[in-house]
Amino acid sequence: MKLLIVTIVALVIPLFFVLVFVMSTINKLTSLRRRCLDIRERADAQSDPESQARSEFCLAAEQYNAARNRFPNNFLARLWGFREMEPWAGQRAAGFQPADGTAPSERGPVR
Repeated sequence: MKLLIVTIVALVIPLFFVLVFVMSTINKLTSLRRRCLDIRERADAQSDPESQARSEFCLAAEQYNAARNRFPNNFLARLWGFREMEPWAGQRAAGFQPADGTAPSERGPVR
């Protein structure tokens, strides 16, 4: 009986920490994606093509994509359906380099 309890505890404790990690990663990706979508809605409402909201959206999208493409988040992102967020009409924030070094047009369709 003691061996059974030790075995259960030895399995449950690591699984608990894996679950906490997965949930925190999903929460982070969800909040970054929600921020992008909120900024996009605000930018859509503005008629100025060079608005601050569009630049802010591009920066937020690049932060989301960087977090999404980082290991081990990339596995969880694929599993939970977090798609890559494209910058506004091809714009990129100054100094941004994609994680894989390619432009979005070179990567092909997102599956």
